[in-house]
Amino acid sequence: MGSSVFLAKFIGTYMVIVAVGFLINRKIYSRFMEDFSKSVALTYMGSGLSLAIGLFIVLVHNVWAAEWPVIITVIGWLALVKGVILIIFPGLAVKLTQVYHRRRSLLVVNLVIFLLLGIFLVIKGYFS
Repeated sequence: MGSSVFLAKFIGTYMVIVAVGFLINRKIYSRFMEDFSKSVALTYMGSGLSLAIGLFIVLVHNVWAAEWPVIITVIGWLALVKGVILIIFPGLAVKLTQVYHRRRSLLVVNLVIFLLLGIFLVIKGYFS
């Protein structure tokens, strides 16, 4: 359970900070996402980072139990799959960004879910 608590603190805190930052500064981050998707190098770096983080989480925390730590495992697998897909098909990053630009409410919904999941992990990490 030690690695679950550590990863819950780490991932949860990260998710809360990123979600709050995006929600408070949506116009700035909208431009950031647009610029990011136009840069092949940045898209590749982001994909590689997602791949590395996902692979790390899967290797150190591949816990499949009907308890809250499975959330960390799922996050790891999602990051790993995202990284693999975007490295193999980098054009998808551009298409996904365009979807968020056309449907800004979709981005807000995803960020709220990200925030709530982050808060849940912070609570489990720091207070369980």
